[in-house]
Amino acid sequence: GVDKSGDLWGIRYAEFVPSIVKGMQEQQKIIDDQQETIKKQQQIISEVLNKLEAFSTQLKDIKNCCSGKSDGGSSPSVVTFSQLFNAVPNPSSNSTVISYFVPTFANSARIELSNGSGNILQSFPLPSFGNSSTTIKTDNLASGTYYYSLIVDDRLIDTKRLNVIF
Repeated sequence: GVDKSGDLWGIRYAEFVPSIVKGMQEQQKIIDDQQETIKKQQQIISEVLNKLEAFSTQLKDIKNCCSGKSDGGSSPSVVTFSQLFNAVPNPSSNSTVISYFVPTFANSARIELSNGSGNILQSFPLPSFGNSSTTIKTDNLASGTYYYSLIVDDRLIDTKRLNVIF
């Protein structure tokens, strides 16, 4: 270049080369470190995707199982999945709560209350499936031993004892 007085100026490139080379070496180290980080992140992403695919398959299997669908095997049975739990309180004097599980693919479900002779005294249709419960009034029953049964799709699932006291 030329300054205001008309004198020529020059640059001694030889003095800049070491600084330029050092800067390029520092940049290359940063690039190498970033490439190593990207490689590790790609491995992690690959592992996460493999686990996600495995979980997705398991979730699909669970959904198929609980919805009554299957992949070529026999369809699940309401007997296999339905469950009747203990009445609370038991013994009871006024009312008791009976919890149950009925799979969502069931068509119908009810609780039947019977006496010691096996005669059905009352039948309670169950309006909701899944994990649920129903309350049964016992204050209209005489003191004694009764039995409650879970019936799903007209199949007896389980029977348990209920004691009524006054």
